Amino acid sequence: MKREWVSFGMSKGFLISFIFLLVPATTSAEPYTVGSYYIPGLVMEDGSGLFLELHEEILLRAELDVETKIHSTKRIQKLFKNDALLAYFPELWENVPKKREEVIVTDPIWLKRIVLYSLEDTMNMTVSELEYMSVGAVEGYSYGEEIVGNEAIKIEYADNDDINVDKLLKGRIDIIVGDDTSTLNAIKDHPKGHLIKYDVNYPISVLDVFYVCQNTSRGMALCGEISSAIQSVMQDGILRLNKQTGESIIDVSNPYWRSMAID
Repeated sequence: MKREWVSFGMSKGFLISFIFLLVPATTSAEPYTVGSYYIPGLVMEDGSGLFLELHEEILLRAELDVETKIHSTKRIQKLFKNDALLAYFPELWENVPKKREEVIVTDPIWLKRIVLYSLEDTMNMTVSELEYMSVGAVEGYSYGEEIVGNEAIKIEYADNDDINVDKLLKGRIDIIVGDDTSTLNAIKDHPKGHLIKYDVNYPISVLDVFYVCQNTSRGMALCGEISSAIQSVMQDGILRLNKQTGESIIDVSNPYWRSMAID
């Protein structure tokens, strides 16, 4: 198709000014500051790890300019609390260092399974059945408001999973609430761990893990863009979350999306 240009007889100075107004501003916007903290295998000091690989894919799809800072958990939470970070990940509601109305969260990027470990069968056990039992847990871990907020559940906190496994086997606690990684590893490493019954595919609770953003116009925009990108990676099979079983799979090597061009 032939293009035709029409002159309106503008002065040179006016024409330059008019063109300048039509050109969108592509600079001056500061990058978003997003934090994360060290988690073995998931967020590593050298910038590797499964969560960071997913993070990079999310940024790529959302076309976001982000400066990612990695520190200890306490430092990241302190920076966020003091408004020195616009967002950070991964997080659960139980550990967010601000009031709920002060933050925005994204769609989940992971699910945390809360699993029961006991010397008796725990199949189909509910949270209410933990009431008046002696329940072992680890200080600083997240178990969900449904469990920790129930005053009828007697929770005995220990420094680590190994201590709880010993206490359970010695009859000093009735049951353990734990996850499907560190707690399970502590049981497998114990010489009498085979006596403990559990099923990680039937968790008593499943908690969402997400990005948490400041409840500001910029934070809301960032969380919205990230959530849209999360939905995109889920559609392509890179991220798979099963809310019923709590199973989470991140597969950044998925050949389907590798063959697609991202404009």
